[in-house]
Amino acid sequence: MINCCRVAGCAHSKRLPDIIKDLSERKILQTGKGNYLTIEMLGEKGQIEHYEVYFSLRKPGKKQALKLYIESAYIRDPSMQVAEQKRRQQAIKFAILVYKVKNDQKIPYKK
Repeated sequence: MINCCRVAGCAHSKRLPDIIKDLSERKILQTGKGNYLTIEMLGEKGQIEHYEVYFSLRKPGKKQALKLYIESAYIRDPSMQVAEQKRRQQAIKFAILVYKVKNDQKIPYKK
């Protein structure tokens, strides 16, 4: 038996490469848990869905090459709208995030 939620998730995950390529143009939100979030607006059958992509950016060892890890990606539960409003205040530009991680600088987060 195929779970329809998983099939929908697979269809949306095909957009991940394009979402990642556009990170410099997207709004990046801090989660306060050491990872970050961007939201893709998807429209199917006249409905708008919010596709949340959680990721982390790390500098392994002393090398200057950064690694981006996709931690999770899924359609947001509509009941989570209030939490999203709170996170909008914690936005950071991707270029700033890259600079700070590359240079081992703290990224401020207001609780």
